[in-house]
Amino acid sequence: MKRAMEDIRDLGWPETNESLERLVEKRQKETEAKADSIELPSWFDGMVYGKGDIVKNPFSGQSIYIDRKALSMYDLIMGANQLEEYDIVAKGCDWFRDHYPKEYMVLLD
Repeated sequence: MKRAMEDIRDLGWPETNESLERLVEKRQKETEAKADSIELPSWFDGMVYGKGDIVKNPFSGQSIYIDRKALSMYDLIMGANQLEEYDIVAKGCDWFRDHYPKEYMVLLD
């Protein structure tokens, strides 16, 4: 939250809830634009979502916004884990770590 308020001040916006919502929306759009440059691997057979979402690590309680492609892979990894398809889990984690290292550390490490 501290970092967000600093960013709001740097942008010259008033420190209000509306500015915080606007900053979140701006960051989400920037993150989604990045997804356009990332390709899902050929072995990926999951659903590709139209937008990202905030995901919470059930063990640490940490949350992070991930774009649509990261969310698609994250859900594939979680589903494969439940089905004990550990080869998909391993490949998915490798792909996630390569393309989304910060998000990987929050959600999957």
